[in-house]
Amino acid sequence: MPQRPSRRQQQEARKLLRERREAQKARRRRRQNWLVIGGSVLAGAAILGLVGLTIHNRGGRSTDLSTLSVSPTAIASSDPATTAATPAPDTSQTSTVSGVTFYTGMENKAVTTAVTYPLTPPVGGPYNPVWLNCGVYNDPVPNEYAVHSLERGAVWITYAPEIDVGDKQKLIKLTGKSGSSVTLSPYTGQTDPIVLTAWGAQLKVAKADDPRIAEFVKTFRNRSAAPEANAPCSGGIGQPRGSVLAIPSPGPGSDTASPTPSGDSTVTASATPAASPAP
Repeated sequence: MPQRPSRRQQQEARKLLRERREAQKARRRRRQNWLVIGGSVLAGAAILGLVGLTIHNRGGRSTDLSTLSVSPTAIASSDPATTAATPAPDTSQTSTVSGVTFYTGMENKAVTTAVTYPLTPPVGGPYNPVWLNCGVYNDPVPNEYAVHSLERGAVWITYAPEIDVGDKQKLIKLTGKSGSSVTLSPYTGQTDPIVLTAWGAQLKVAKADDPRIAEFVKTFRNRSAAPEANAPCSGGIGQPRGSVLAIPSPGPGSDTASPTPSGDSTVTASATPAASPAP
């Protein structure tokens, strides 16, 4: 017959059992803590990666052509398209940038319909009440929004979609380094490889390493010929690469009292305007 454990042995056995249970609890707590710490580290790394990518893109250093951008949709209206007057070449103006063609006679007015422009890309004329947010776009953008940006002093760089990938990358880098009020986008049907446009001025070049591109941007961005030069090129419509900008909802007369620009703030964006026509 087995010998019954003494009272002291029973106490020691219970003590050993408690110690084992406490040790198991401690191991579980340590595992849980490590899981929490590890998850926090991974989440932090992901956030830092996203922030770094955003800064990288905003700085214009990224040349990945697959980076997302959101171009506005074409103007949809039941009214007939507005036909813009044909700008006349202006030989009285000159520039230190060789090859620039100047134009005069552009209408400065906002319309809610689509616009038929006689020049492609257009150098001015009627525009949508909402302007295009400046930056790099992977897809073509509607003329009506881009022309409003020209009216606000922006430079619009367009390229034929079939140009060399290397030239596209150079244009992306140049646009990123140029600061605000510069837009880059492909332009369907453009016969010249690269075209630079400001309000009433245009330059056509064959290659992205042409030094006149940077000269044109420096000379014609926010020049006084633009009716609303130095107005913000953000807070409008469209989401360029590396930026997420707000879409304004202005009321009547809002073109002279522009919504507060969002700058580099990160807020919800949309590709559909919700604006009343400016006067």
